[in-house]
Amino acid sequence: MHCAQQIVQGTRSSDAPCAPLAHTIWFDTLVHHTNTLSNLDPVAPSESGCCADTLRRHSGDGTSLDIDLTFIAGLFEDTDWAYATHTFDVYDGIAYMMVQYEEPALGSEVKVDAIVAMDLATEEVVKTADGLSYFSLYDNLETTSVESSAGVFKIQHYSKSGRLQPGPGPSR
Repeated sequence: MHCAQQIVQGTRSSDAPCAPLAHTIWFDTLVHHTNTLSNLDPVAPSESGCCADTLRRHSGDGTSLDIDLTFIAGLFEDTDWAYATHTFDVYDGIAYMMVQYEEPALGSEVKVDAIVAMDLATEEVVKTADGLSYFSLYDNLETTSVESSAGVFKIQHYSKSGRLQPGPGPSR
C-alpha cells in the first residue's frame, strides 16, 4: 500500500518513509503531487523538490485516481521545460499548482514560476480572469529593469557574469 493511502486510512507508522512532493486533504481525499517517472517524453526531472508529472487522489476507501500533469508543458509557448513543482493547494475543488518553467526572455535555463489552476472534477484548466491558461509571476510581478523605482512593486532580475539573479531592490 502506498504511503499516501496509509495516511488517509490512518494506518501509516510515523517512522515509515513517505515522499510525495506535496499533499493536502480535500474532504475525505488525500491529494498529492508525485513523480511517477512513467512518462518517457519527457521524464519529469526529480532534483530537489521538483517535479511532478502526476496529481494523485487517494480516497478514504483506499481507491486512488491519477491525473496526468504532462499537459502542463503544452500550456507554455517557446519552452520545452514546464512542470508542476513542490507545492499546490485545493480550494472549492480547484487545485492551484505552482509550475516552474524556462522563460525564453531571460535566457536559456532560467526558470520562473507560474500558477496553473485545474478543476479536480473535470480535470480541465481553469483560465484566469484575462482568459489565460496560467498566471505567470514573471509576466505580472517581475522585471528586468535595474532602475531602483522598478523594484518598488516588482521583483527585479539582473544579469551578473552572464547569469540572471535577483536584483538589489530599491534603495532605502
